[in-house]
Amino acid sequence: MRVRNNSNAPIMFQARTNAGVKVKYEDHLGNTLSKTEHPKFELICIAASAEVEIDDKLWTQATQGKTRVRVFKPTQEVIPGITHDNKPVYKTVMEDTGKTQEVNLLKERVKSGDLTITIPVASNKDVKEKIAELAEKKVKVDLATHSKEEIDVLYATLCE
Repeated sequence: MRVRNNSNAPIMFQARTNAGVKVKYEDHLGNTLSKTEHPKFELICIAASAEVEIDDKLWTQATQGKTRVRVFKPTQEVIPGITHDNKPVYKTVMEDTGKTQEVNLLKERVKSGDLTITIPVASNKDVKEKIAELAEKKVKVDLATHSKEEIDVLYATLCE
């Protein structure tokens, strides 16, 4: 896949390269046990205004994690003692709603426009699986009416 950094600062993120890998070992009594391997991370840095290629597995790992963030809403407050043409002057204050939500920070950077995906991650699903997932989203697609490329574009925009 290929990603472009549209911001004026570098963007860095980490991806775990050995998620779910188990290691077998023997304890002092001779029992064979297994535990998860010590985590290994890959640091990915995208320079300002650069376009880079990232391994599909690294991008998938980096976009799987969730972070819990607080939800804020903008409110208007009057600035005391300041008027303009005998009208009060307001300032915007971000007020805490007390709610939280789980988001992926890398996907939020894509939504905000700081990162642009120029070449998306290659899908491992075949056309029949893509048509089935599109049918779940109430999109009627068939190989007789649509080409494979059109189905891939629809799947990428609606299901990923």
